[in-house]
Amino acid sequence: KNGFHGRTIGSLSATDLGTYREQFKPIIEEFDFVEFGSIESVKKAISDDVAGIILEPVQSMAGVELASDNYYRELRALCTERGIVLIFDEVQTGFGRTGSWFFGHGLGINPDIITLAKGIASGIPIGAVIIKDEIAKTIRYGEHGSTFGGGPVAMAALIATIEVIDDEGLVENARKVGDYIIRNSESIKGVKPKGKGLLIGLQTPVEASKLRDYLLTKGIITGTSYRKDVLRLLPPLTIGINEADVLLNEIRKFLDGV
Repeated sequence: KNGFHGRTIGSLSATDLGTYREQFKPIIEEFDFVEFGSIESVKKAISDDVAGIILEPVQSMAGVELASDNYYRELRALCTERGIVLIFDEVQTGFGRTGSWFFGHGLGINPDIITLAKGIASGIPIGAVIIKDEIAKTIRYGEHGSTFGGGPVAMAALIATIEVIDDEGLVENARKVGDYIIRNSESIKGVKPKGKGLLIGLQTPVEASKLRDYLLTKGIITGTSYRKDVLRLLPPLTIGINEADVLLNEIRKFLDGV
């Protein structure tokens, strides 16, 4: 429940956040939704005709919600036991955003399928999927594709992005600076931080949109979420401690004046 996977028919059908589904029906109805973070809810919903389980490991649009580490591990074990395909939607969490190349790998978990997009090509439009060999073998060459899939410009941007992230140590930087922001935001009046790496949610005592608008006047781009009291922070992986201090000081200044 409360996951967001996109606005095309397949991903929208797997989405359970807000009113997105209602606006674009008809959609694929064969999705069941269970409580995020509750392995017992998953077990109760599983039947013999369940083919796969898809989730955002961090529910970004829902307000940057995480489950316990043990939940993800138990989910992996359950899917393995029941022969269910485990899919991590890492469009927002992947490519170093949460302090490891992929969220699952940071916990020692390998999903069967990982979906990727957004930051993987540094602004060039691209989506990608990583699948295990045993699943890949079920798709014959030429059975699936798209007109512009695998375009040379997008592929070059993807390769360059991987090289820069690796060469500049940006995965480690996301972990270090993300921890710094979360730790230091705890002392700001009324703020309750949550998140992992540089995917951070700040629960605030005011409407997050007001804080977002103020920060924009200072040249700082942030976002809101489905929860009106949560400000989302997804800064570039290159952000340093000095820039993080600018962000934190402006948030503190605004909330001290409320």
